[in-house]
Amino acid sequence: MIIPRYYSENELKNKLVKQNLNLWINSYGGSGSNWLEKNLRLKYKTSTQIWRIKLCHYIQPINDIPLKFGIYIYADPIYALVSELRRNYLRMNFFKMMPMKYKGIKYSIKQMVDKIEEQMDCWKNAKVNYPIILIKYEKIEENIDKIQKTLDTEFKYEFKKRKTDEEMIEFYEKKYNLKKIKDTIQSAQNKYNEMPDFEIIYPSA
Repeated sequence: MIIPRYYSENELKNKLVKQNLNLWINSYGGSGSNWLEKNLRLKYKTSTQIWRIKLCHYIQPINDIPLKFGIYIYADPIYALVSELRRNYLRMNFFKMMPMKYKGIKYSIKQMVDKIEEQMDCWKNAKVNYPIILIKYEKIEENIDKIQKTLDTEFKYEFKKRKTDEEMIEFYEKKYNLKKIKDTIQSAQNKYNEMPDFEIIYPSA
């Protein structure tokens, strides 16, 4: 696996602007961001090279960039974790998340869960020059009309619930001995439970 490289914030800004990304969809993976991007690419420029190799899972929002919206979509961390382990994406997505200040960090599942919690904090408390839409995956069906209205679009692709189930979670908990980091996972789930079902954070005047 090729590990995504580290970029300075100025490098990310320059690439984002040069590649004309105008709507930034972000998640920690396993949270429905691919479904959301597939719908929104019909109206917005949502997928560019720098988005695919870094910004799709970046740990924090970036200020002073020309975006219509930033979107942060998140799911119950244990379901997201298992979804990424099942597809063998977890290690790659871990390094996509990392900013320059974490260069040299070693990958582990525990570190990933720690960074999931940090990412939720960063996006929930963002101070940037564009609106950020917060979307809880498990509440999409209840809020889909609000999401479409906010983004001035109608989704072409139907929302389908995840394939991960309790039996699959139990299988991967045993396979990767996730019980040994149960406190770390619980802490991330507690943070997730505090996140809104749907909310728009507007830039302060």
